[in-house]
Amino acid sequence: MRSLVVLFCAAALVCAFGTGWLAGRSGFIPSSAGHLLDPYFMDPTSLGEMPTDDAGVPMTEYATGLEYNPTLIAGQAIGYYNDWLRTSSPHSRARFLDLCDWLVAHQLKDGRWVYKFSYGDQPTPWWSALAQSHGLNALARAFGATGNAKYKAAAKRALLPFHRPLEEAGVTMIDEGHVWYEEYLPPRAPHTLNGFMFALIDLWDYQKEFGDADSRQLWRDGIQTLTHFIDRFDTGAWSCYSMTYPPGTPRLSVTHPVAYPAPSGCKLATASYHQIHVWQLRELHSITHNPILGAYADRWQAFLPTSSRAP
Repeated sequence: MRSLVVLFCAAALVCAFGTGWLAGRSGFIPSSAGHLLDPYFMDPTSLGEMPTDDAGVPMTEYATGLEYNPTLIAGQAIGYYNDWLRTSSPHSRARFLDLCDWLVAHQLKDGRWVYKFSYGDQPTPWWSALAQSHGLNALARAFGATGNAKYKAAAKRALLPFHRPLEEAGVTMIDEGHVWYEEYLPPRAPHTLNGFMFALIDLWDYQKEFGDADSRQLWRDGIQTLTHFIDRFDTGAWSCYSMTYPPGTPRLSVTHPVAYPAPSGCKLATASYHQIHVWQLRELHSITHNPILGAYADRWQAFLPTSSRAP
């Protein structure tokens, strides 16, 4: 399971060296039954040695050195939250809230958490729907645990980028009239499937906590997008990690917005990402009972070698 978690963190914006989270997602909503993904992610006590700053906030090593990765920080906060639910550990509760306080302190006024280091062909700074969704999920849990209004306010601000296009410091792209919540900025990996589905799961958790029409509509729009496009991620023998842009697509420039061509083509998923896709589709099918999502979960599971199929 350790190797799966490392690969999952790669899905979460190359959290790299390390580290899993989401050790059980139930609990912040008393009526929640948890998620099917629960058994596949480590709790924070299994993380081992990991770099932190003087305040204990995790940092991740990149070519530029040790950097703050907001997706990883939010994910580890949720891991501590779930450990607190299981064990009643005061330490885990304190660490959970410490990391949520970091998210509040480092959120921009427009709701984003940004990456301040260069990464491949991403512009600097850059941002992601995955960081936004994990952040709003962690903060929703913090509000549920404490009733502190600062967590609710920050969680609601984190929704704002879902209403803005990429060119306006948002995380959405419209394709064929459908809304994608993008893990990366152009020209990198448009329509990254695992990041999009994780964002949908986070939005589901958030809207169950706050019950607002805004987040419910974002959730519904995303499910419509997934059911409309899911067949294009099927090669007939495997799933796609993301679509591709035509050669020469420019990088995002907020100061000089451009009309990006529609993504096309397929970047194949690795074996672990393909399995993550199966688990995510089963998770979303369990929530929506959408037969299309269930059918693709079954189909893609059948592509896997018998020994590596999800139970």
